[in-house]
Amino acid sequence: MLSECAAKYLLASTNAAHPGARGACVPTYPVMNSQKTMGLVRGTFNVGTLGFGYISVAPCVTSDQSSIFFSDSSYASTVTQSNTSAVGVVDVPIPNNPYTTAVVNSGAASTRATGRIVGGELRVRYTGTLLNRGGMIYGLTDPDHAGVDGYTTATLASRDTVRAIVDTGDWVSISVCAIRPNETEYAESTVAAAFRSFPFSDTTASNPNTSGIPIMCFVVTGVPGNSFQFEWIQHNEYVGAPTSGRTTPNMSDATGFQNVNAAILASQSDTQEASSYDATISALYRNRDAMARAMVDVGAYAYNMYAPGRQQRSRLALM
Repeated sequence: MLSECAAKYLLASTNAAHPGARGACVPTYPVMNSQKTMGLVRGTFNVGTLGFGYISVAPCVTSDQSSIFFSDSSYASTVTQSNTSAVGVVDVPIPNNPYTTAVVNSGAASTRATGRIVGGELRVRYTGTLLNRGGMIYGLTDPDHAGVDGYTTATLASRDTVRAIVDTGDWVSISVCAIRPNETEYAESTVAAAFRSFPFSDTTASNPNTSGIPIMCFVVTGVPGNSFQFEWIQHNEYVGAPTSGRTTPNMSDATGFQNVNAAILASQSDTQEASSYDATISALYRNRDAMARAMVDVGAYAYNMYAPGRQQRSRLALM
């Protein structure tokens, strides 16, 4: 069975928008009390003048650095980019993250807060008229957390971890979580500033406007000017002197952490689409008691999705 921390980690890594993911933690060592927060950004982006639009995210633990990049209706290119000097490219931070870059990169332990990301979800849906609805949606979280700048629809269509979806107006989601041991740790003060702020991003690539580059994106096609709503939900943990009085206990669950990661990694391959959905929902069903303790109302939901004889497809959007 999963511990409560591992159960919340599963939700934060696959369905971060679910209320039960609040207070999520990474169930690994070090077992330190941490401040647990949720970053949330909502907005709209547009298909540009050439019928191409996009949104991309560089998950970030600070509140004042460019983290989300998207096109507006004046965008006149057919590639993704995070260069905000280009016409039609908009960038925004995650303003309700609790700490600024100055605090995260402070040279003094008495004023430094160190963060790590538990998991995040980017979801989009069409908000225009029924008459103009159409086109395709391509979603990708790079499996190596490499940058997604310079992607075209052809680039995305060639990736086996991308699912191309006909726009129906429903929410479509992609998720992200740690894939390497150092992404689950709190960065030491000696680590490069870019990694302390952007622990999931490929920080070796050059970006003129921000220290980290986007590792996940949606590309949409359709009538120029078509609008899409987006939501970015990100669960974080912080430790350090500024978190005093704001922390709650953590726990380590090595087996649960391993099992959750195995299900998540399986779900990221489109060639294993059916089995990966079943594997994740099976994990939810087997651990429904732990999920209930985590105040997640998935007991009946998971049963309906996975109980014997009722092998329906989950609506969790895992890509």
